[in-house]
Amino acid sequence: MRHSRIVLLFLVGLFLFGRPLAAQDELDSVAEELGSLRGVVRDAATGRDIGDARVGLRATAGGQIAFDMTGSNGQFTLDGVPRGAYTLTVEHPDYLPLSQQVINLDGRPTFGLQLALRRKPAASDASPEEAPEAPAARSSGIPPAAQDAMNRGMELLHVKSDARGSLGQFERAVREYPDFYEAYTQIGLARTSLGNSSDAEKAFRKAIELSEEKFGDAYAGLAVVLSDEKHFPDAEAAARKLIELNPDDWRGPGELARALHGQQRYQEAEAPADLAAKLAPANPTLQLLRSSIHLQLNKLPAMLEDLDAYLKLVPTGPDANRMRDLRAKVQQAIAAARPAQSR
Repeated sequence: MRHSRIVLLFLVGLFLFGRPLAAQDELDSVAEELGSLRGVVRDAATGRDIGDARVGLRATAGGQIAFDMTGSNGQFTLDGVPRGAYTLTVEHPDYLPLSQQVINLDGRPTFGLQLALRRKPAASDASPEEAPEAPAARSSGIPPAAQDAMNRGMELLHVKSDARGSLGQFERAVREYPDFYEAYTQIGLARTSLGNSSDAEKAFRKAIELSEEKFGDAYAGLAVVLSDEKHFPDAEAAARKLIELNPDDWRGPGELARALHGQQRYQEAEAPADLAAKLAPANPTLQLLRSSIHLQLNKLPAMLEDLDAYLKLVPTGPDANRMRDLRAKVQQAIAAARPAQSR
């Protein structure tokens, strides 16, 4: 009986994939085409976080790709963004609309984007609504020159896709304000974009040190670069720290699942992958991660559900067609396995 099951699994593998790991290669290939965008929207005059702002991405050819409403902390997340050029828009009833170009999103997670809105002119110059509000605590401690350099660097990195040019601005920011851990995090992102993983890791670790191990974005960046370099045990540790700091941030369980997958600890990877998908249900990349884990665990019905969830999020395009073809093969393999298992 055991021999028959081994032969069955081998035949199903051949039927599904044609060659070893072909399905895994297909999942990985599609996953690399999708990225995410995270940031915060603040009042340009006061630095205060703006909640209930609508942040959207539109393709340059027209048509909305994704949108999110900022929370009370001003943060937004746009998941499952294919490679390409987009217009980023921000709208709020009390503020002037913002529109700017975001070009060449390359499938990597992009986070730390800071967007500033200016209030609409008041009906009267003497309106009490025009009185300045107290600035955010973190903003008040950063010298204007450092913040200006940070903003210029963010524009170069995240809007103009000029990672090399952004480094000069971020480095100027930390010269002006040596404790600027957010700027060190952006240095790490820029170095990651340039393929300099060693210096990226140093920058993320510096940000962690300066923030007294309390800045989640730095741990997220560190986990990504460590997994990219296949240093999965260290990536696991960074992801677990991110979960400890920000339990509602999907990047923590998502990066933990990725690190465990890299260590071939597929059984352990399943639960954090499920949690990440629950926290970010609009992120198709997480469905691909779950599909990969279920492939390795030989849970083909669960893999079929993952592919269905992915296709609901990404119903059209070449990646959807590839995953639809893979889904059909999985479905056929499940059907082919049932008669053999019943014997």
